[in-house]
Amino acid sequence: MTTEGLTFAHAFWQRCRERPDRPALVAAGDCLTYRELGRRAAAVSRALRELGVERGDRVAVHAPNRLEVALLMVAAGATGVAVAPVNWRLSAEAATAVVHDLAPRAVFATGAFAELARAATDVPVVDLDDGDHRWLGLGADGSDGIDPHAVHGADLITIMSTSGSTGRPKGVAISQQAMAARAMVLHADLGVTSSDAFIGWAPLFHISSADYLYATLSLGGVFVLCERFDARRIADELVAREVGWLFLIPGVIEEVLGALGDRRPRSVRCAGAMADLVPVEQLREVERRLGAPYLNTFGSTEAGLVPGASPVTWAGDLPVLDKRPTPLCQYRVVDPDGGDVGPGAAGELWLRGPTLFSGYWSDGRVSREAFTDGWFRTGDLVRSGTGGTLAFVERRGRMFKCGGENVYPATVERALLRDPAIAEATVVPAAHPRFGQAPVAYVALTCPADVRAVVNAATAALARFERPHAVHVLAAEEFPRGVTGKVERGQLPVAHQVCGPDCFSVNS
Repeated sequence: MTTEGLTFAHAFWQRCRERPDRPALVAAGDCLTYRELGRRAAAVSRALRELGVERGDRVAVHAPNRLEVALLMVAAGATGVAVAPVNWRLSAEAATAVVHDLAPRAVFATGAFAELARAATDVPVVDLDDGDHRWLGLGADGSDGIDPHAVHGADLITIMSTSGSTGRPKGVAISQQAMAARAMVLHADLGVTSSDAFIGWAPLFHISSADYLYATLSLGGVFVLCERFDARRIADELVAREVGWLFLIPGVIEEVLGALGDRRPRSVRCAGAMADLVPVEQLREVERRLGAPYLNTFGSTEAGLVPGASPVTWAGDLPVLDKRPTPLCQYRVVDPDGGDVGPGAAGELWLRGPTLFSGYWSDGRVSREAFTDGWFRTGDLVRSGTGGTLAFVERRGRMFKCGGENVYPATVERALLRDPAIAEATVVPAAHPRFGQAPVAYVALTCPADVRAVVNAATAALARFERPHAVHVLAAEEFPRGVTGKVERGQLPVAHQVCGPDCFSVNS
């Protein structure tokens, strides 16, 4: 199946013609049908042209989840304009640098950043708090504002920032045809159809909401936009709607299940993400309470849900966490010299396929430096197995050496999370006088326990150099997290330098 030339613009236009009276977007208490969303998106597109924004241009958006932001993304996508949602958690200095690098034709912002943007750029800056109804698609007739046939598959639809917590954010440039291919993966691999809703609770500057705004509207479903993570709102939507994929991640699962209580969801096709980081008992609890398989994902901003997005399988009481590549993905596992390695050997994952991004946005252009002969070098270390599966080993750069031996933090974390007493586990390197570096674990417990005994039992099968040399016990809420719940591991040693009564170290 080829996706060359396919566009979100045309898919959305078709859905507006085919299903005008079906719900498309729920936000701020409003439920817009495809007819109404198409009309409003066309009006916003006309307003963009009045600002001098044309197909092929870029606009930056620095604002929390709100109806105007969703309308801007849909209107821009339908007319070949690239939207760059800026991470509003960045410092003012970092966010301004991102906007400057984008060289946008216009900036949409709220609050203090609108003033900062006006001082930092000479392009039009729209403060979405000013109440201009044009950005709600109200007022002028927008019926002639969209020409989807003029949009090309290679046109950029968005530039998403990534890796902002580890250095200068990188702009991931994603094309119209790549976004269309990502919608196909949602349908073909996860079984999501036009009758399904997606609950977008994560910020729209992250692919876990942005990708699925575009994909849901391409398929003809309804996208429910939440202003922020709200477990009660998510639970209510689960009871009221048929949901395709419920995006759940470590750190929010317990809250959502607690808000759901004894209620049963109406229908969920699949739930979850990052199964590697979820305790075994919690995986089973999600599947039981939601009546849906937990999803064993392996994706990225650059690639979408490839190469892995399939339900967790079980071998007795333990989950099988190897990833199964999607049909829309080709992959290689290579050594540092770019040669293919055999099954069982660790190597870097290289990808090729229609869901891939176009390149990183840098200095006013798309850079292809992350590609070799058309293959994207992911930076992820994996092992290929029998039957075409991939086992995640570690993110390149996180592996470290303890006494000359390779330690992969993800391997140690998976071992810890198999114990039902451990609810959270993150492993980082720490300086060691004898071995140079040694693994240190930060854990949260599900119940009071003898921490030393629990950790020793969980890691007994690991090599001695892989076992934690120190263990810090935190409450789950003490783990520093990014906007989608991922632990910001680099902050752990700084934020938690003092040990509590349950912490311990190993003298070796």
